[in-house]
Amino acid sequence: MEENPRPDNNLPEPTPNNNQNFQKLIQDYIKYLNNQRSSGNWLPYVISIAIFLILIYGLVNGVLSLVRPWMIAQQNSPPVTPNNTPTTTSPTPEPNTPATPNPFQSVTFPKDVCGDQLPDDATAYPVSLYPIFVKYTEADLAKVKSDFCRDAFKKFRDKNNRDEIQVGSFLGTERASQFKEFISQSFADVEVGEATIIESKRETPTKKPSPSPSPIAEKTFRSDQNTFKDLEIGCGSSSKTISFGNLEITCDRQLHIKNYSSDWYELQMNSRFATEPLGMSTQGTKYLLIPPGGSEREGPFYSRDLNGNTYQFKARKISQSIPSVTITVNCNDQPILFWNIAMKPRCKSEGGTFVDLYTVFGNTTVSLDIGSGNPLVYEPSMIGQEGWISSENSKIRITFYAGRKQ
Repeated sequence: MEENPRPDNNLPEPTPNNNQNFQKLIQDYIKYLNNQRSSGNWLPYVISIAIFLILIYGLVNGVLSLVRPWMIAQQNSPPVTPNNTPTTTSPTPEPNTPATPNPFQSVTFPKDVCGDQLPDDATAYPVSLYPIFVKYTEADLAKVKSDFCRDAFKKFRDKNNRDEIQVGSFLGTERASQFKEFISQSFADVEVGEATIIESKRETPTKKPSPSPSPIAEKTFRSDQNTFKDLEIGCGSSSKTISFGNLEITCDRQLHIKNYSSDWYELQMNSRFATEPLGMSTQGTKYLLIPPGGSEREGPFYSRDLNGNTYQFKARKISQSIPSVTITVNCNDQPILFWNIAMKPRCKSEGGTFVDLYTVFGNTTVSLDIGSGNPLVYEPSMIGQEGWISSENSKIRITFYAGRKQ
């Protein structure tokens, strides 16, 4: 008798009859549902569909509950690197080298002169000097001078179209940047300016003997001052006509001057005579040119407080057919009115003289010549015409001509 190789698992083996019974049960249930629907009874049909959907939902959730832990474990597990992949090792960072200290931190301030000196070695040239600028305010200029650089000065920069404080100039961008960083600790708006290139070493001039005094001394405005004559006139109800040469002068609330000749005259007045119809204030001496054969009756000689007072002024007859006068203007002189032109001198911060020019009123064409370049010409019709002249010296010699100088 042969042994049955099939193990006994205590489970009945499905038979064809079992399958047929299950299929018949399903068919009968479907037939039942169709009959209920045909008779208009939808409740069993709806309940069956609901039970079917619940079974499907439960089956799906059951599968997901089994699969979800495996998926989470896969996500959390680190990627496996194959054994043949080379392992990279990050280099060990080197210790940080301490930053180079700013050399200006150890400098004692304030200094009389800031900035670098030009090298003595002629082979070191050309060199570039970079200026340091701080935005200008009067308070900051005072602070720069008191705390850092006593030689700092105000300078107008065309690039930024404003006044700024030039603190010092340094050789090369590194030194300039270091000083900018240092002074930025005290000021907000600091900038390194454009370089000035020094091509070669400047030779120190040999000391020369002092020159002989100029015919026009430092403070002498003009050399022909002694040619003027003192005059006096009363204004208002007590006014009387006075004469000087061919000039006839009267004064009520205005000064009236008539010239009946072909000669030129010049008047010298102090600041009490208001001669600016445009309102420009000239506090210094006024020199007025009187052309031949004309009279002056309007605004140029008007003053509100002439009435009831006696005034002194000076006059001279000009012997030249075409008047010309050379004057010396110092940078610290008071404003001057000379032959139609108001001049306001001022000293440059870096040395030298700058003179603003403004045509206040006109009765003749006037030319100015400073000995270099073309003469400046101011026409009588151009009231309000502006200009300027400058010099590297503390004074400027200017020659005035009546008419257009060729």
